[in-house]
Amino acid sequence: MEKKLIGVIVLALVLIAGLAFFSQSTPTGAFVAQDQTQNLVTVGASLALTGKAASYGQDIRNGMELALGDINKSGQKLYLRVLFDDTQSVPEKAVTSAKKFIEIDGAKAIIEVGADDVLATVPVTEASKVILATPIGGSDKIDGAGKYVFRNREPSKATAYALAELIFAKGYKEAALFIATSSSPISYSESFLEKYSSLGGFAQRYNYSETSVDVRTSITKIKEGGIGAVYVVASKDKDGSEIVKQLKEMGYSGLIVGGPALETQAFFESARESVEGVIIAVAPVDVNAPNAKEILQEYKSTYGKEMVFSAANAYDLIIILNKAAGLCGEDTDCIRQYLLAVKDYPGMGGRTTFNLNGGVTKPMSYKIATEGKFVLYEGS
Repeated sequence: MEKKLIGVIVLALVLIAGLAFFSQSTPTGAFVAQDQTQNLVTVGASLALTGKAASYGQDIRNGMELALGDINKSGQKLYLRVLFDDTQSVPEKAVTSAKKFIEIDGAKAIIEVGADDVLATVPVTEASKVILATPIGGSDKIDGAGKYVFRNREPSKATAYALAELIFAKGYKEAALFIATSSSPISYSESFLEKYSSLGGFAQRYNYSETSVDVRTSITKIKEGGIGAVYVVASKDKDGSEIVKQLKEMGYSGLIVGGPALETQAFFESARESVEGVIIAVAPVDVNAPNAKEILQEYKSTYGKEMVFSAANAYDLIIILNKAAGLCGEDTDCIRQYLLAVKDYPGMGGRTTFNLNGGVTKPMSYKIATEGKFVLYEGS
């Protein structure tokens, strides 16, 4: 009975501490940080820094490093040390990297990029009771995949539903999907087909291999069928840009849409003028977040490009984890409870509330490719 009472009291303190963090900038009362002489909590960032997903990994690293620097500059205490490793977007390497961080470096949290990497690593982190988080993993299978698994990006269903509604509202009762054969695109496509069908639409599916992106035969069929809208369900920006280029080269003039995977500088650099007019659905960077103007200017001046959702989510994740580490130290059960207590945090990646499955819900917006960047789209 006494043990149960102690557990309830500890949980209550964590929840109170979480509320204290989101109501004020400095810890007071229940939010008691541990002594600064403690060892820093190690976070292992297993990111794709080279290879086809390098643009995402680099943006995430940028967001994390900017957050660490901002914590120092603000006069707050830094409770994290972050180690980086290159997984080259290979799930097996992501697993090996996570094991190394946990077993050799004593990491209490692992941050990864893609859904395939995350899902492959879950057994490792769960066995060690280590936090596993992703700022951009797209598959909805991530939510609830493990007790210690979190992602601070919107579910793929939100993106897919928004695109289905957009296409149907524009009068297209038939659409075509180009789907990469990995977990995130499959999750997006399943949700899109569910919503589009419920609206009265019909969609044709065309799978493609990420190792050899040639969809010209399928484009010919789409043109012959008079299909006016195409959803590029890419897992990588360069795959998406290659498909868009092929569509434009073959004279396709219909609506082309995509998801957050396309919102990178590499997407524009690869496809150039071909991407003009492409519309995506994404939870945008919140320009009205606290100190957003300064953070966005600092990011652009430091990295030479605009902050996108992946960097924004990574920035938020570090800020939140640092607060959790200040309260909990290396106690990952405490960190987990802290994350679950995060409610309506006004971050750069949008207001964040973690649900019991470790996922979040964020408002969606449409963006359109215009003159080398995506801007908010409010057209009909």
